[in-house]
Amino acid sequence: EDQPVVLRRLLLGLGATGLAAALGAIPTEKLDLSGAPKQPLFALLVPILEALQQFAAIEEAITYAQWGQVQASVSRILKNPTNLKAAMIQVAKLEPDGDKAEKMREFAREAADYLSQVDYDQYFDTLIKPSGKQEIEFSQFSLDSLAASKRNIEAFLRLVPADQLEAAQSQLDARSLFASGGVSSSGGGGGGGSGVPLDKQDIKEVAKVDVYKLNSIHDFLTKS
Repeated sequence: EDQPVVLRRLLLGLGATGLAAALGAIPTEKLDLSGAPKQPLFALLVPILEALQQFAAIEEAITYAQWGQVQASVSRILKNPTNLKAAMIQVAKLEPDGDKAEKMREFAREAADYLSQVDYDQYFDTLIKPSGKQEIEFSQFSLDSLAASKRNIEAFLRLVPADQLEAAQSQLDARSLFASGGVSSSGGGGGGGSGVPLDKQDIKEVAKVDVYKLNSIHDFLTKS
């Protein structure tokens, strides 16, 4: 075969290999070309706050060696329905400051990585039943990983505008109020609902959510 042709093919092959290596070194989220999310910022924060609320229950489950519960909770946060890392990356896309957005992506990666380590079966050979001492070490490893994940999420949230964070927390509180049966669609008394009527404070909380929501949507649309 012609030497120039062989040389050209070799150079093209080396170029493709170099490009693939360069792309492989770029974090996956930086290759995401889907654009900015359509939801307002406070709405994107709700699942992240919801995930953070579950950490106390996961910590308790680790303490009592309820590993099935730990694995199920971690899976729900890292995968469906929360998809923690993806949810945090979506928030970072709305940050106009490039340096701050990169820091947020870093916190997202760290939070997800540490949380995945809470399930120590992924990192230790547990086919043989561990000794009592090993159980203690494994539990501590999981607790340390959970704490590190929590620190990264909290650091991430400190980079979010306070009003958006407060709006998200208010929405989450209102959702919890409804889910716990604290709201009666029948206004109480009848057989149509098992909850109790909203009191004045409850009404203020729900109203506050709507105000924050409207203001946030207005800010989002005017900035778009």
